[in-house]
Amino acid sequence: MISVPHINMLLLAIGGLLLVCLMMFIIILRLQRDHRRLKAKITETHNHLEQMVEARTLNLRQAGQAISESIDYASRLQRGLLPSPHTLEDALGKVAVFWQPKDVVGGDFYWFGRIGTARVLVIMDCTGHGVPGAFMTILAHSVIEQICSNHNAVFRAGNKPPNPASILKEMHDGIIRLLHRNQDEHNKTDRSQNGLDAAVVVLSEDEDQMSFAGAMIDLYVVPPGGLTKRYQGNRVSLGYGQYNLPTLKKINLPIQSGHSYILSTDGLLSQPGQDREFGFGYRRLTAHLTAAAKANDSPDQVDISPSMLGKMVMRALRQWQGNQSRRDDVTVIIFQPKP
Repeated sequence: MISVPHINMLLLAIGGLLLVCLMMFIIILRLQRDHRRLKAKITETHNHLEQMVEARTLNLRQAGQAISESIDYASRLQRGLLPSPHTLEDALGKVAVFWQPKDVVGGDFYWFGRIGTARVLVIMDCTGHGVPGAFMTILAHSVIEQICSNHNAVFRAGNKPPNPASILKEMHDGIIRLLHRNQDEHNKTDRSQNGLDAAVVVLSEDEDQMSFAGAMIDLYVVPPGGLTKRYQGNRVSLGYGQYNLPTLKKINLPIQSGHSYILSTDGLLSQPGQDREFGFGYRRLTAHLTAAAKANDSPDQVDISPSMLGKMVMRALRQWQGNQSRRDDVTVIIFQPKP
């Protein structure tokens, strides 16, 4: 028979066990409650982060679209400043232009105008490419327009055609002036970073000749079935903090029937090849031009047109480039004036 003390101890033990179970139950309830709260907080934070990511993605998408639309509009403006093919053909005869900015806009540009009775063609390769290069082309366009206006304001019948070397010097001075450069040391770094390469061709209205002057841009002449000849421009760029340019020289050339005259910016010549990490180069360009002219030298064929010549050059560039990315803007102008 169980004694009373034993019964009391048993009841006490059962009571203690029940108390422990109750406490454990309460702890489990609290842990479950805390877990639910933590899960809800994590879910809330996750949703908030998702909303932030979505909002920022939308903002970035809208900003990207706005930038893209702005650059596209800038491209239309830049293209609108270029002379039309019809204008060039009326003035220069047969013409082919290959203007290929590396980006949507670029630092290559070309201009055509008349100073007195002379026809003036200018090709420019400004600092950089993309948006910075495009800004420089706007400056250069403003400068050449002002030069043309100034010359026409004082032009008189019987005046000699403008000197292309003088036009280059005026372009240099205008770029320096527009960029507010001075000779203090504070702006020394900035002075050395902005400028352009350029070439000017002047065709006299009443003479069967043209004059050429280049600043780091050359002129190539392709006779029918003959060897291509390269006329080097002056080995100096315009701008870039050079306040005292060396004397620039011009070259006089006769306008000959069937001859093609070619101007190209550095983007063509400096483009590395797929298998060789050096530029296309003027020797390769000259060889392709000569090969194209000789391939078309036949009694049954007419003189090779600037369009055909340009397409052959651009095809040679693409083959040379291969899977290499384009490094710079490319502009090639080929014209075949009538003597």
